Amino acid sequence: MVTDIIHLQNQKLTTYKGNYDTFEKTREEQIKNQQKALEANERARSHMQVFFQLLSYSSVLIVYFVSAIALLYYTGLFI
Repeated sequence: MVTDIIHLQNQKLTTYKGNYDTFEKTREEQIKNQQKALEANERARSHMQVFFQLLSYSSVLIVYFVSAIALLYYTGLFI
């Protein structure tokens, strides 16, 4: 009767208590949790990427806006 399982993956040993069915269920849960964490990380990354893209666009618009104000100021149209 199996009471402990040692799993080797990516040169790392992990011990599991219980029989092989318990090992399979536990391992499956770990894989699902890793996948969920990866997906959450990707969602956060894409959200931040959109934020920084919008920030860079708005900073370009600010530069154009300041340039337009300076042009109006130096031409005497802006008081």
